[in-house]
Amino acid sequence: MAPKIKQITSHLDQEINLFEPGQKLMGIDIGSTLIKIAVIKEAPVGTRLVGIGLSEILPPPSNETDEETKTRISLSLKEALSQVKTKAKKVCTIINTPSLSIKPISLPAMPEEELKESVKWEMEQNINFPINTATLDFLISGETIRSGAKNLELEVVAAKTEEIKKHMQIYLQNKLSIETINIHSFCLWNVFQKSNQWKEDDTIALLNLGAKTSTINIFSNNILRFNREIFFGGETITAALIKELNIPAQEVKKLIDNYGLSDKSPQYEKISESLKQLIAQIDRSFGYYKAQFHIERVDRLVIYGGLSKLINLDKFLSEELGIFAEIGEPFNGLLFEQKSFANLNDFASFFSIAIGAAINSGIAKRVNLLPAEFRKDKKNKLKKTLIRIVPLIVIGALIFIYVTLINKEKMLIREEKTKNDIINVWKNQQDLERKIKFLDSIPATQKSWIEIFKGISSVIPEGVRLDHISLSETNKTIIINGAGQSNILIIEMVRKLESLPYFNSVKLESVEEISAEQFTIINFRLKIGKR
Repeated sequence: MAPKIKQITSHLDQEINLFEPGQKLMGIDIGSTLIKIAVIKEAPVGTRLVGIGLSEILPPPSNETDEETKTRISLSLKEALSQVKTKAKKVCTIINTPSLSIKPISLPAMPEEELKESVKWEMEQNINFPINTATLDFLISGETIRSGAKNLELEVVAAKTEEIKKHMQIYLQNKLSIETINIHSFCLWNVFQKSNQWKEDDTIALLNLGAKTSTINIFSNNILRFNREIFFGGETITAALIKELNIPAQEVKKLIDNYGLSDKSPQYEKISESLKQLIAQIDRSFGYYKAQFHIERVDRLVIYGGLSKLINLDKFLSEELGIFAEIGEPFNGLLFEQKSFANLNDFASFFSIAIGAAINSGIAKRVNLLPAEFRKDKKNKLKKTLIRIVPLIVIGALIFIYVTLINKEKMLIREEKTKNDIINVWKNQQDLERKIKFLDSIPATQKSWIEIFKGISSVIPEGVRLDHISLSETNKTIIINGAGQSNILIIEMVRKLESLPYFNSVKLESVEEISAEQFTIINFRLKIGKR
């Protein structure tokens, strides 16, 4: 039975500013016995947990049809969705089908379209079904130099399109818009990199212990090098104890939850005996990986999944495998009030995959096995959205420019009044003529500055903002302070400013890089000389 989430506040969203930028993504993990949902928002201040949902999938009756299976799972999905209480409809799903193939490959650097064709050709040699029946995607995870040439390190994922469409049916049936279709291994990595610190050259094994099956995933230099499914899960231990003790399953589960592998456990020997099957499979996987990649050891074993709650499991695996083992904490690194949940430890271990599916920051791994025909629909929706949004952005920009010019005009009017007052008290004819001449030039100056501001606004690239502009008519200089997402964007703006006919010099006086946990900002100061 799924643990109840004792949520003290009905909406985690209550604490969040409604105008805070950032898109909500809903990660949905449909397992063999539970459905887990996590809604994540990547905000400027960090990764927010917006909502979670957990529901049990009822056991299937005998001779169940495919339609009956869909209905049974759909009921559980609706129950989990009702707990989330958010309007986020864009979901990130996780697929695990018989045809799923994951392969790290290395290819010479080349243009994007050529790279796609090369990846397609490489995978054709590594899958046992026709490539034209497959949907594939890849990540560029790193670069290496070999014999003086740059190579790209890729992680490629492929599966039968027919199986992917079958996977999508349950979500489309519930009117959910699928944003991405990712894989378990990458979702585990996403939640690990969000909640842990590690050395880039560490070899890290992520173990996900499910109800029926488990997966071992080995990462080195941030790249998935090895992946294997193990037919062992929490139900394996439960079945062994039911056979041994001849008591109902609920009593066995209670016994496992309360004692686990503690010294007081009356069934320590039987549980540890069952776990020896898992130990043997992990050890065999480590041995193969070490031989294949010529390494001496695996540095860390991080345990996720419902079975990770088993008391002293990390200690037991450490002793048996001779490796540092630890329990993964999927909620670490997320922004939320922990007091919102009275029993977080009871259910936290179930949500690693769902949270990892929705994370889109740091060095998150996100492939998308959404078939091409559905991506086309998403592009059309994006175009329609842009058609609605772009005019609003243009209008906002015009309003900003208009207000700036009005303020400039008011300032010039005030300056003109002050100068007129000064002229009235000047007695020297020569000074009076000089001031009058200066006043006569003001309209031309005003027009010149308006053209200059329009020119500056036309060359600001996306990703760069201007925080402060100061000007000196006497020295004919403009000082601009601002910030950009990268040095390349700032240099691009400087070059465009140099091409404008109003300036004789554009000097980048200072650049300061400010790094935060999730992002980097480049502050800059420009000094521009007016012709």
